[in-house]
Amino acid sequence: MRKPTLHFISLLTAVMMLPALVWAAQMTGKVQSISRKASTIQMMNLKTKEVDVIRFSKNTKFVNAKSIKEFIVNDKIVVDASPGEPAQQIKRVLVKIDPKKMIGTKEVAALMRRSPEEYLIVDARPGGVYDVGHIPGSISMPTADFKKKNHLLPKDKNRLLVFYCGGPT
Repeated sequence: MRKPTLHFISLLTAVMMLPALVWAAQMTGKVQSISRKASTIQMMNLKTKEVDVIRFSKNTKFVNAKSIKEFIVNDKIVVDASPGEPAQQIKRVLVKIDPKKMIGTKEVAALMRRSPEEYLIVDARPGGVYDVGHIPGSISMPTADFKKKNHLLPKDKNRLLVFYCGGPT
């Protein structure tokens, strides 16, 4: 009996792996809710506009986060998963901000000593978090409600806008 050639073995291996490759999917969405106890994330799929339930496990790799504890509602995520299996990877999509446009707490404190007509501070965190505590004089404009609340932004384009949130966005 003839031994199978290396080419045949490679082809057989590729064919056997094909179902996993066909079924593996990458989905992009926004976190609707997280259950750490059930190890699931409900995510609004940005392509289908349907809610998908994503399972995660101790083997799931988290990108731009140390653990699932860093994920919050409205985070944009990219999930690599196969149907019926926990996600292989969940990546938080972060917004890149030009470092020249970022200021620290000292600069904000100095700004607040000026006339409020010169600036507007916008809290982009969820409304419930704003209610617990916020920078005095700031307005609540959660990222999820930005389109509904953009009328709160000043008409004067020379007025400085300072946005803040709860961490990397």
